[in-house]
Amino acid sequence: MRGSAGKLLSRAGITVFWLLVWQGLSLCLHNSILLSGPFEAAAYLEEHIFAISFWKTVGNSFLHIFAGFMLAFITGVFLGVLSAGHLLLEKFLSPLLQFMKAVPVASFVVLLLIFTGSEKLSISVTFLMALPIIYQNVLEGVRNTDAELLEMAQIFKMPLRNRIFFIYRPSFMPFLISGSKVALGMSFKAGVAAEVIGTPDFSIGERIYMSKIYLDTAGLFAWTFVVIALSFLFEKGFLLLLALLGNAKIKPVPLKICTDEKKENSGDIVISSLSKHYGEKHIFTNISHIFSGSRIHALMGKSGCGKTTLFRIFLGLTDFEQGNIAVPQGRCGVVFQENRLCEKETPVRNISMVAAKGRTEEEIKSVLSEILPEECLGQPVEQLSGGMKRRTAIARALLCDSGWLLLDEPFTGLDEETKKRTIDFILRYRNKRTMIVATHQIEEVEKLSAQLVQWDQIGEESDG
Repeated sequence: MRGSAGKLLSRAGITVFWLLVWQGLSLCLHNSILLSGPFEAAAYLEEHIFAISFWKTVGNSFLHIFAGFMLAFITGVFLGVLSAGHLLLEKFLSPLLQFMKAVPVASFVVLLLIFTGSEKLSISVTFLMALPIIYQNVLEGVRNTDAELLEMAQIFKMPLRNRIFFIYRPSFMPFLISGSKVALGMSFKAGVAAEVIGTPDFSIGERIYMSKIYLDTAGLFAWTFVVIALSFLFEKGFLLLLALLGNAKIKPVPLKICTDEKKENSGDIVISSLSKHYGEKHIFTNISHIFSGSRIHALMGKSGCGKTTLFRIFLGLTDFEQGNIAVPQGRCGVVFQENRLCEKETPVRNISMVAAKGRTEEEIKSVLSEILPEECLGQPVEQLSGGMKRRTAIARALLCDSGWLLLDEPFTGLDEETKKRTIDFILRYRNKRTMIVATHQIEEVEKLSAQLVQWDQIGEESDG
């Protein structure tokens, strides 16, 4: 609090200093036409501020600039989101938006004055100045979204609303807030400049123009102060609203899945003559194997031999050159090599955002407490240790009502005692689902009572 008060006093002191400099220059010139002082500008405001025409003028200008900015904001967000997913649309819009950014405001004002007239001029100009800024920031924000989290959402079939609020929003909002801050400043400058040229009735631009005509420097400064105050208040209010939206706590919606997908699935996982390569590098060639249903299979092989690639093929995330695969019905519960958690959310929320309808947060919390300290369940994941994050990812795979399970080195970073508890947890909640675990430790195979599958027994080892 003391720090904030100190900064506020410092800013106030600097402001008072420059006001005194301004007043001193005005007194030295002793010519109110050349330079009116702050006291004369304040006297002008005091004289006019209680008049209905003053507030009508302020209201008209604010509403026109507000309308232009909001139209640009909504259009920019909509087009930015669409362009992020459609490269052709981005290429189509790029020349137009570059043109809008390059053309001087004065040129736009003169052109639009012919087509729209003076009354709607500030709306049009504000829209054209703010749109490219909002659009570009939204486009960058959406494309900055973590690709690994989007893959996770795809595999777990996360509802669209949950993807928007828990994956896109944390990446998207900083860009949107930054773009809005720049666009808001531009909007009031461009909007008032358009009014000065178009001089619509009851507008701030008209009053500034009339101050010029009558050499009323005090009025010019007074109306300039009004513009600055309106811009400041609108910017702070709008950015506060965006910040509240960015930090708002949203309850995840459950996934609606059919009854068949929630049943235990004992289907086999079959690969037949499967080959995969990246350019000249062969990951594996002509491999075939059946991972029998209702069993736990431990897939072992040296690092880089293709276990993760095989998992990605099972999940439909990676294409293959030849062969066939068959996997059980229903979505897959996955533990990736990375945790792929929404860092700003709690462990309970990370699971509930992919859970099926009927599985409550209280139920999830109760199950999670078996492998996580209860005091950690309400903390954001970003505050947890690596081992706690890993256990959260494992619990998510087991509790998401999936038909089968893929666990890629799930015990990375866990000590022996924690690993034992986690293995007991997996065995307790596997529910006879077909499961493949990629591992390097034979001890883990034994503790899971898994059927060992050596990679070199199902295909050629990769050179990598």
